[in-house]
Amino acid sequence: MYREYFNILTNGEDISSLFTSIALLIIVGVAFYFRMRIKYTKMANLTPFILIFGIFLIVMQYNIKTKEYRALKKKLLEKKHSFVEGEVTNLLIGSQFSPESFTVSGVEFSYYDDKSPGFHQYIVNGGPIKEGLDVRIFYYENKILGLWIKD
Repeated sequence: MYREYFNILTNGEDISSLFTSIALLIIVGVAFYFRMRIKYTKMANLTPFILIFGIFLIVMQYNIKTKEYRALKKKLLEKKHSFVEGEVTNLLIGSQFSPESFTVSGVEFSYYDDKSPGFHQYIVNGGPIKEGLDVRIFYYENKILGLWIKD
């Protein structure tokens, strides 16, 4: 029996950061407008345009940031991913400057502990990968889309 540890379908993009950024920009913009509206009317009149441009930039940044996640999720849903099952071997623990890597049934995986899509949790940060562990992995181009650990 395998226990699910990671699945890109359920560990995906966080849209709350988008809404938080937009809300903060609007709050700052409105405060700026009310502070400047009497003394600097020309500057205050530009505030709506600056706000719209700022919201546009935030949405574009979010779209770029989540593009790879959406592409990998699509590969999994369209069943264009590969599958491997076996024992973890050749484990190299990652550091700030080097990726963590391991092999399962001849397929090598490596990743950095960052916010990239796919599994990316280092052992030193609570990641589950250990030498000799039996795993089942769904992957696409070395990105781990699903990780199950044998009980």
